[in-house]
Amino acid sequence: MKKTILLFTILSALFISNTYSQKGSHEFKATDIYGEMHILTEYLNDGKYVFIDFFTLPCGTCQLKAPVVDSVYRYFGCNSNDIVFLGIECSSGGQTTNEQVYDFCQHFSLTFDAISGEAGGRSIADIYQVSYTPYMLLISPDNEIVIENMPFYHASELQDTLMKFGIVPNLCEGADFLHYELITEIDTIIGELNNVDKTINVKVPFGTDLSNCGSLFVAESNSEVYINDIEQISGENTNNFSQEVYYTIFAENSDIQNMWTVTVEESSEIIDNQNDIRIYPNPASNFIFIDNNNINDKIEIFDNKGILVLSKNIIDNKLNISNLENGIYYIKIKKEDNFFVEKLIIKK
Repeated sequence: MKKTILLFTILSALFISNTYSQKGSHEFKATDIYGEMHILTEYLNDGKYVFIDFFTLPCGTCQLKAPVVDSVYRYFGCNSNDIVFLGIECSSGGQTTNEQVYDFCQHFSLTFDAISGEAGGRSIADIYQVSYTPYMLLISPDNEIVIENMPFYHASELQDTLMKFGIVPNLCEGADFLHYELITEIDTIIGELNNVDKTINVKVPFGTDLSNCGSLFVAESNSEVYINDIEQISGENTNNFSQEVYYTIFAENSDIQNMWTVTVEESSEIIDNQNDIRIYPNPASNFIFIDNNNINDKIEIFDNKGILVLSKNIIDNKLNISNLENGIYYIKIKKEDNFFVEKLIIKK
C-alpha cells in the first residue's frame, strides 16, 4: 500500500512539474466581451497565476466543463485573489462575436471573463498552439506553463491541483453588475454601466413601450439581484422602466450590498431596426410576426451554437416557433440581395 501511495505521489509531482523552456515568451492582451482589457504580463507581474480555458461554441465537452471550471473560479475568489481565470473562444477563423460568446456564457453558466474570436481569441490560441478544445493552461507568475490540458472530471480535482501551487481558496464577495441589456418589444439594447456611481443608462428609440420590459444581465458570482424584495432572474422577470428602476445586489458570502439605478432614455441616437425589419413579440413563445416589405418567403433560425433549428416559409408575415425551447436564437432573413440576422429570445 505504501508503495502505491509513493508511486502516486511521484507521478503527481512529475505532472505538476511539467513546465516549458520558453519562459517569458508568452504575452497577449485583449478586450473581453464586457469591455475589460486583459494583459497577461500585468497579472503575472502582480504575482498572480493565470488559468486559461480555451473553448469553442459548438464543443460539447466545453459546454459540460464550463460550469465546472466556473465553480472553481468562484472557489478561488473570482479573479480577486491569487489566480485569474480567463475564457478564450478560439474557433477556426476567429469570427465569433462578443454577443455569441456572451450567449454561450449565459447558457452554460460561465461567469468569468471571456474573450471572443473577433477580439483575438484565435490568435491567442495560436500562441499556445491550441489545436483542439477544451484546452486548459495554468501559467505561473514567472511566465511558465505549469499545467497543460489537465484531465479532470470534478471541480474538486482541479481545486486540489491548484492548491498544490499555494493558491488559496477565497470565496467571491461582490455585489455588482458585469453586463446589462434591456429587452423591449422591438429589440434588446445594451446598457452603459458606471461602476463608480452604480448606474446603468439605456438609450432606446423614441416611442418605445417601457411599461413591461425584461432584462438580460450578468451579476458577480455568488450574488442575488432584487427589485423591491423580488428576486430577479436574467431573462425571466419583467418590470416597468418608464421611471428609474432600482436594483439591490447582495453578495451571498458577505454583508456587501449595492444599490444600482437603471435609467432609460429615449434618444434619436438609437436607430431602431436599422435593417428596417421588425420582429415581434420579442421575447416570444409560440408565434412571431415579421413586419417588413421585400423579404423572401423563407426564414432560417439558428440556436446559440450556430445550428440550424428551423427553416420555414412565412405565411402572412407569421411564423410558428412553438416547437423551439426557451433560449436565445438568431433569425436569418433575406431582404432583396442582402442577408440580415436578428436576435430572438424565446420564453414560454
